[in-house]
Amino acid sequence: MLRFEILGPWRVSSAGEPVAVPPGRLRVLLAVLIASGRWVAADVLAARLWPDRARPNERAHVHTYVARLRRLLGSDSIETSSDGYRIATTVSGADLWEFRDLRRRSGEAGRIEDELALLRQASMLWRGTPFAGLRSQWLDREVVPRLEYERLAAVERRTDLERRLGLLAPVTAGSAAIRQLPPAAASFTSRPELERLHALVTGARGAGCPARVVALVGAPGIGKTTLALHFAHAVAHAYPDMQLYLNLRGHGPDAPLAPSAAVAALLRGLGVRSGLIPTGTATRAALLRRTLAGRRVLMLLDNVRDAGQVRPLLPGGDSLIVVTSRDSLAGLAVQDGARRLTLGPLARHDALALVASAYGRDGVVAEPAAAARLVEMCAGHPLALAIAAERAQRAGGLARVARAMADERARLDLFGGEDGDPYNELWATLAWSYRALDPDAAHMFRVLGSHASGEVTLADAAALAGLPKSRTGAVLESLAAAHLVRQRRPRRYEMHTVIRWYARERARLRLRQGGDVPPPRGAVDHDVQRAAVRSERRVGAGVAQARQGDRRAALAAVRHVPQT
Repeated sequence: MLRFEILGPWRVSSAGEPVAVPPGRLRVLLAVLIASGRWVAADVLAARLWPDRARPNERAHVHTYVARLRRLLGSDSIETSSDGYRIATTVSGADLWEFRDLRRRSGEAGRIEDELALLRQASMLWRGTPFAGLRSQWLDREVVPRLEYERLAAVERRTDLERRLGLLAPVTAGSAAIRQLPPAAASFTSRPELERLHALVTGARGAGCPARVVALVGAPGIGKTTLALHFAHAVAHAYPDMQLYLNLRGHGPDAPLAPSAAVAALLRGLGVRSGLIPTGTATRAALLRRTLAGRRVLMLLDNVRDAGQVRPLLPGGDSLIVVTSRDSLAGLAVQDGARRLTLGPLARHDALALVASAYGRDGVVAEPAAAARLVEMCAGHPLALAIAAERAQRAGGLARVARAMADERARLDLFGGEDGDPYNELWATLAWSYRALDPDAAHMFRVLGSHASGEVTLADAAALAGLPKSRTGAVLESLAAAHLVRQRRPRRYEMHTVIRWYARERARLRLRQGGDVPPPRGAVDHDVQRAAVRSERRVGAGVAQARQGDRRAALAAVRHVPQT
């Protein structure tokens, strides 16, 4: 009999003996099947295993991984049908399935005492954080919060029943505080925006009235969630009643949470039974406001798609709401008074400190030139730097990764990821923003990645993309709102180095598919060509300077990284 235990440290056993499932895509595949507990279509599994990697014969590749998993778990462990795949419940069991069954039965119990007994059994199945020991940001952001909400709902209901039966003392202020914040990153590197964030919330240093809604916006992988979590933990003591967290899945492998579903998720996390949650977004939002009324609540709403998705979740009073989004959230600032803070690339010193934190102080001291070169090549992009540092640990040094990054094909493998986790793959992270673009914006994105290395004017972009200037302005504004290009001056735009790498790869894929055709040379203004040449010279000079080995910058950076 197979046994899957995921409500705590990840464990798989067969007839009481541990079964070792290798890390990587096999674990991701098994986690998807266990978390679902139902039939999972092959295309859904493929999206989990190979995000942003459309490949021929997806079903055949999924079948290959299923076959490998069957060899580990037993030939009858996974069932196949026209609906896809599922864990065979006749030969296996999981603590998650038992927990959900006990909760279902408790809701059907006729007596309070019977309901309480079932909920106590359900609570005993929990041993800690779900899927602990299985490294996956996808699980941490998509699955674990949902499971925690189910646990909290069961705990709140059990507590309510125990109180009604006289088994608990009455609730006092703060005694039922809810703590939902995920752990902050241990390798957080300080950045100047953190001080600005504290000033916005406290109203210090000329920041005006204290902000009640703060939005951290910026490009994919720029560090919004990392900064938001670090800040939230730092100020949590000021909001003792509740600390709530919800990933709204604005960009990712799953569909974004509808506003109504998002409100319902928060209500369930607060212990409101599903049967008591009304239908309709407006009535649910009103119930959420009533539930939180009179309490100091810290709410972190992560990965928001747009202002409309988050607006029904905003409570009143003295609560603090921190929002992260790739969108500019202009509507949230205009209509709801949100204070926005746009995150940019890390400064050189902070970027070197991040590499030192992720790779190790001693490694950066030993290879200061390579560390400086990585910072220059990644242009301070936090996720790119973190991935490069992690790969360097396996590749045997920073210099090897720096050399690989100079080759476009090797760079594709480097940032494509190897562990099947879409949140650890830079290309997949960027792809979620790319897929949300309309056809003209996607075309402009590819064109700028292929042709523009520096600043581009609106007229230049129109010539490159073959679009009217009137349409080009709207297209560039949409790219700027998605933080895929930056507008440093009026009607002038530029693309971050790392984003340009991805845009260039999308352009190559499009050409191979018979799509975009490069414009004839005569169609490109000579000023654009000269600007591109000047930009390439600046980039080349920066990389050359990094190759000389700026030991002082590297050594200064690691002084601020704690010893491990």
